[in-house]
Amino acid sequence: MRHRHHKTDREKKFRKVWQEYRDAMDLRKDHGHWVKVEPYQRGWTRTFDLRADIKNRDDAGHIRQVLKLINNQIYCRNRDFMHYDWRVKKDVPIEQKLRNLTPEQYETLTEKVKSYFVKREVIDICRWPYYTRRLVTRYEVKNDFWFVFLIEPYVVEYHWVPNPEWESRYAEISNRIERNNWWPKIGKACGWDNNHQDYGKRSVWMKNKYGEVWEEEE
Repeated sequence: MRHRHHKTDREKKFRKVWQEYRDAMDLRKDHGHWVKVEPYQRGWTRTFDLRADIKNRDDAGHIRQVLKLINNQIYCRNRDFMHYDWRVKKDVPIEQKLRNLTPEQYETLTEKVKSYFVKREVIDICRWPYYTRRLVTRYEVKNDFWFVFLIEPYVVEYHWVPNPEWESRYAEISNRIERNNWWPKIGKACGWDNNHQDYGKRSVWMKNKYGEVWEEEE
């Protein structure tokens, strides 16, 4: 029994350290200010746009409404949007797909906009807190070939200047963890697996091996 209590106390200690780290990191994002700088390009962004011939359709306005719902943006340092894949040991294209809508999102649309979507049963893969696969209902656009990639320069105009006090607090906690090599112990106490870490604050997934939610422990 004494051994069990000892392990529980150690788990609480490392979960407390993790919470301090998360709080310091989150609060440091809220303490600082933006400074306008001379604009400069730093990489590229890629989104979707209507194909040239689709822009001339009578219903182009409705299709643009659809695009607003399913569009997304990614960033890359290189204009070719390639990245190195260690599994195949070569550069491969960065994948980017149009978003699908959930049933709740779909039901908020007008009948005209709904007509551009089709109902699908798809496999939803969740990799955290553990790998799961489940069958879910989604609504995907019928004619994805209407949309093409739009690549534009990513221009930086503002820099975030953090508050020195919060930056110092964050550095203090981060260095303490690194200096004592506490990450493996924090991961074990918080129930992380060997491949993932949860960087969310007070996550419902943060449980110890006894199934206890650590954020509720005093």
